[in-house]
Amino acid sequence: MRLWCLSFCLLVFSQAFSQDFVKETLAELQQAQTGEDSLYTYVGLADWYIDMHTDSALYYTEKGLEISKRLRHYKGLSTYTFLLGKIARSEGRAAKAKAYFHQAIDYCAPINYTFGRTMIYSELAYQFRSEGQSDSSYFYFDKAFQDALSDADSISMASALNGMALNLKDAGGYQEALEIFYRIVPYVAENDYTYLSAIWTNISLMQMKLQRQTEAVQAAEQVVHYAKQSKEDDFMARALMNKGMIFKGLNMPDSALVYLNQANTAFQDIDNRNAQAECRIQMAGIYLEKDRLLLAEELLREVAQQEGLTKLLEISRLVTLAELCLKKGKAFYVEGLRLLDEAEQLSRNALQVDRLVTIYGLRAQLLESTQPTQSIMALKRHYQLRDSIRSAESNRYAALLQTQYETEKKNRAIASLTQINQAQEAQLLWQRYGLIAGALVLLFGFGFGYVVYLNTKNRQARKAADLEQRLLRLQMNPHFIFNALGAVQSYMLSANSVKAGIYLAKFAKLMRQVLEASREERIPLEREKSILENYLEIQSLRFPSNFAYTISIEERLLDKGVQVPPMFAQPFIENAIEHGKFYEFPDGHIHIRYTEEAGLLKIEVEDNGLGIQETHSPREHHSLSGTITQERLHLLERKFKQSLSFTIQPLFQESTRQGTRVELNLPMLY
Repeated sequence: MRLWCLSFCLLVFSQAFSQDFVKETLAELQQAQTGEDSLYTYVGLADWYIDMHTDSALYYTEKGLEISKRLRHYKGLSTYTFLLGKIARSEGRAAKAKAYFHQAIDYCAPINYTFGRTMIYSELAYQFRSEGQSDSSYFYFDKAFQDALSDADSISMASALNGMALNLKDAGGYQEALEIFYRIVPYVAENDYTYLSAIWTNISLMQMKLQRQTEAVQAAEQVVHYAKQSKEDDFMARALMNKGMIFKGLNMPDSALVYLNQANTAFQDIDNRNAQAECRIQMAGIYLEKDRLLLAEELLREVAQQEGLTKLLEISRLVTLAELCLKKGKAFYVEGLRLLDEAEQLSRNALQVDRLVTIYGLRAQLLESTQPTQSIMALKRHYQLRDSIRSAESNRYAALLQTQYETEKKNRAIASLTQINQAQEAQLLWQRYGLIAGALVLLFGFGFGYVVYLNTKNRQARKAADLEQRLLRLQMNPHFIFNALGAVQSYMLSANSVKAGIYLAKFAKLMRQVLEASREERIPLEREKSILENYLEIQSLRFPSNFAYTISIEERLLDKGVQVPPMFAQPFIENAIEHGKFYEFPDGHIHIRYTEEAGLLKIEVEDNGLGIQETHSPREHHSLSGTITQERLHLLERKFKQSLSFTIQPLFQESTRQGTRVELNLPMLY
């Protein structure tokens, strides 16, 4: 068993062996006394050749598989079938690789080979991740974690959790990814400095994405600390570069330059030219921001002289040079456009959509003064690509939440069955010690178990409600963004390109606010007010002289630090704008109030428009946003055990313009 565990670890954590390894392994193969002895040896040979000589890897794999079949050796069958999957994956045959992985899992079943199954699940999860199927990848990482947990295998648990966190990071779930990265740390051995350095690198990046300056810098210090402990020059150089990138992301250019310069020197000492080029490009970008153009140009010239740059580095170099041309003035705009054309072609070939977003944004700036129409087209393409990336991230995030919810629901069912089985076994055990003693113990056990069951059930119900709330917020975002985009677009069609650019920037800010808020359960009232003000400002562009708005928050709510679930009031503000018909009269007004009443947070949205009866039927008024609001209130009622409601009624009974008042009662959150 121990030998097979070592062999399987060899497959998953491949080492850079020397030719001496092959000679020694072939000598061991000649001395092998039995077919089973040779199985262990073929594993190392096959895996060593996978990345260098596929035919040799396939030869040794088929040899091992033949012996495993003859001996009916299930561990061997599982291991060598798994190797066939790795070979197929290295050749780009994804479907075949997954088929081999599933077959290898089947071979684990007769002997309950959980260690091997854990490794295969992880490899299968990484395959799905490489195909962009985050939900399937997360599912198999969770299965790997459950198997590793049953085996108390801390290394495998850390590997599975790392994969789950990477999927969440790819989908934009930075807070959830950060929480999992922190969970990994206790599973890693204290002297595994390389692994700890990698984990803290991810933690620092997540803290930077969440704009937590102090925490990001502290995590970067941990990366440097463990890199020093590892005594590996390459890890130390990368730790310094990571710290420099963290400072750059936190808009601390002077500190970023210090560490990037140290990393540049360290990479030069170990002759890692691509990493050195990456440092210089990043430093050039910082110098451009500081308007130190000569230093930026000198660094980019040094990078251009290096041979063997990767495609991604060449794209970064070209884009940074184009930024330099923009800084140098109109005389260099033509050269900047030429550089962007070259960078665009490389980005398309390498499928680097995020780089294309940057390229189109720069092109719009270079064309603005000479070709405004082309500039607007480039800017439009920039926002289309950026929004499609964010939409894809949002969809992946929603799919991951759904997978997480379904997985946890399945795990709860398994845990419930396990508890029932354990209770039945305990009951039979105690019956052997006498009727009276058994009855007393059973009564105590049943009572205790019932209390635990109720506590567990309530805890799980709250967790399920949280997941459902997050899914509902993600459902509302596309509806909200679509209507807001329509408001901006209507102004763009009637205004000049300069103002269009200004209001596109306002819309970009609004999108960022909404996407950030949709991932949080509650936000401060001041932040909610900021989002609504930005939204109303954009909507008012459609009615520049037809409606005004006010947002008032009771002072004591701000003093108490009251928070609110995001985007509860927005759908009704949108209804007031869309259905109030403010364009028919000059004094339209929307008033939003936040007050405390009977221990609840009361939200009122009033408008003096035509009213519900004049604009649409009750059936039409029961919109998607109203349905989602009802569902969100129902989930909050379950979670906080409070009666919540919202009402919609005319504001003026005796008037041709009835107006509308919407009242929402929410729990007081802090």
